[in-house]
Amino acid sequence: MTPDSVPSFPRGVKYRLDAARGAWVLLTPERAMMPDENAQAVLSGIDGTRTVGDIVNDLAARYQAPADVIMADVLELLSDLAARGVIVDRSEGA
Repeated sequence: MTPDSVPSFPRGVKYRLDAARGAWVLLTPERAMMPDENAQAVLSGIDGTRTVGDIVNDLAARYQAPADVIMADVLELLSDLAARGVIVDRSEGA
């Protein structure tokens, strides 16, 4: 993942509010993950068209925090999720 990557949820992965749990969950074919508040802020910005940079700029404005610090954290999170197959980069091969 890079600032120009376009993160997206691959087929079979859903990010939604689970009414039974009363929490946001990331559902994969094998498991359900309950992201923390910071991860929720990032995941809610993923729509398959926005770049990582776009998401980071929105978060920096919303939380009045330095974009470079947020970028490092977001790239780490998304790279970890990509390694698990939970996030894909739609800009690859484009």
